[in-house]
Amino acid sequence: MRAGDKIYKLFYRTVLTGGGNGAIRCWFPGGYRYFDQSDYGVINPDRSWRPVSYMNQNFAARMRAVRPLPTPAVRIPIDLDHVRAERGVYLSVRKKFWMNDAGKLLRLKLGNG
Repeated sequence: MRAGDKIYKLFYRTVLTGGGNGAIRCWFPGGYRYFDQSDYGVINPDRSWRPVSYMNQNFAARMRAVRPLPTPAVRIPIDLDHVRAERGVYLSVRKKFWMNDAGKLLRLKLGNG
């Protein structure tokens, strides 16, 4: 499995674990890229599928399936009256977010409740 394929797998597992119903990843067309000396894409230049394409198909089916929403172990409130844009949200919760044990499902919640 190529390194890029492992990244896709980890990304999709994270979406599923968090109860997500979909995900978008980039790098659709394959082919050599001169600017970063890589060849990563989910399809070949001739439009045939690469192994990661089948993984995308498998995870898409799993994400569309009806399943219970996981219960978060930790809820972190966000007060939108005192933050601006995504960076402000991150800065307001980063200490609480990174202090939690790895593997716990976190949920960001609007408001103080």
